[in-house]
Amino acid sequence: LKVSILSVERSTTCYISSHAYTAPFAWMMVFLFVVGFPLFCLGMIIKAHRDNSSNNSNNNKKISPLSTSIFDMRFGFLTGSKRRERLFYSITPLLINIAVAAQTVMKIDQDLSLLINGIIFAANIVLLCLLWPYQKRVMNILSLVGAYARLVYVLFLSGQQGVDSTNIFFVVLVSLAAAAAFITLVSCIIRMR
Repeated sequence: LKVSILSVERSTTCYISSHAYTAPFAWMMVFLFVVGFPLFCLGMIIKAHRDNSSNNSNNNKKISPLSTSIFDMRFGFLTGSKRRERLFYSITPLLINIAVAAQTVMKIDQDLSLLINGIIFAANIVLLCLLWPYQKRVMNILSLVGAYARLVYVLFLSGQQGVDSTNIFFVVLVSLAAAAAFITLVSCIIRMR
């Protein structure tokens, strides 16, 4: 009989005693957050599009709900200050959080986990530089600062866990950070003109 214990708290056995009561609630919350909320938001956007299409059919002109202030009033909390053509970027933070959280649950070597996190955060930096998704420059810069903070934290963790500078994972992480910094610098210079 295989016994599972929580990696964070070794005194708690999985799905027994107090964990048995909280686990179903936790799984329900994970399902609602990861699947339910995005589907609910998608349904709201589709409904708004259909309502707008049916209201404008009498006028023989199509107005996208994405171009109206009604969309901003209804869905502003979802889009933030993103540019309309970059709304798809809204899913990126959710995917990053899921990928990072999945690594804490799965049994992955620490060096490999650090490398995967570094790749994820460096890719986020490159996406931010290429897409420049927010309308306001300050929002893009703050997002880059946050992405760099996560990448630096991964480098800090690798140092705390005793990864030496000759380790291939550490070398790749530092290379990713340097490449992301260069791309950011070039992107900011081009965007500031």
